Amino acid sequence: MKFEFIHEHKDEFKIQKMCRQLGVSTSGYYRFLKNNGVSKQSEYKKLADVMIKIQEVNDWELGGEGLREGLKKQGLYIGLSKVYRIKRMFGIYPKVSPKKKHNRRKYKDNIISENILNRQFKVGGINKVR
Repeated sequence: MKFEFIHEHKDEFKIQKMCRQLGVSTSGYYRFLKNNGVSKQSEYKKLADVMIKIQEVNDWELGGEGLREGLKKQGLYIGLSKVYRIKRMFGIYPKVSPKKKHNRRKYKDNIISENILNRQFKVGGINKVR
């Protein structure tokens, strides 16, 4: 009962302070979380839903840093490594634009010069070809 109360109010107060006030150990609280199925997966799922909404608003163009800033604007302060972990777990990736293929053949006439020397490359003097 005490552990459930701590879990419900963990966003409002620090976990250590609540454990101290309620007379339970923090290790007991974390053991409760591990054993009773209240895991990070449900928290990650909620964060992933918020991240997907942010991506949809921004046309799927944000990377990890942009998502983190979007979460921060909504009052969710999350580390960058956790953002990348959730992105990887739920497949939240920005759209990638295709690379531009440069077609240089249309410039080929400008690159190849006219054969003025007729393949006579021996120089007889200054500015003169034999």
